[in-house]
Amino acid sequence: MKRDDKNKIASLYENAVYIAKISDLSPELSVQPADKMITDPQVTEKDSEEVSMAKADLMQTVKHIQSLMSILDNVQNLEGWVAAKITLAADYISSVTGYLEYKQSEEGCGCDDKF
Repeated sequence: MKRDDKNKIASLYENAVYIAKISDLSPELSVQPADKMITDPQVTEKDSEEVSMAKADLMQTVKHIQSLMSILDNVQNLEGWVAAKITLAADYISSVTGYLEYKQSEEGCGCDDKF
């Protein structure tokens, strides 16, 4: 496996762990009770459900990344399409992180805006 591929995977993993941390997930990566998720009255039930679903997706992503990191320790070559999928996933996670960090810094915690 190329050094670039390893760096991209490590970056994706770090982004996923970072998002899990800023999303107030416990170190065990378990979902918080609904009453602790969002208390802003402007957030609708649908928005709360979307946040909950996003957190669950991120938990699964972190688990997959941890598995990939272990598997790739023993891989010598990576097919181009596989590396491209990892790069795309890393880019998506990075884009969402950047957007939410910007919104949060701009509006205090503008994370409840609709996407």
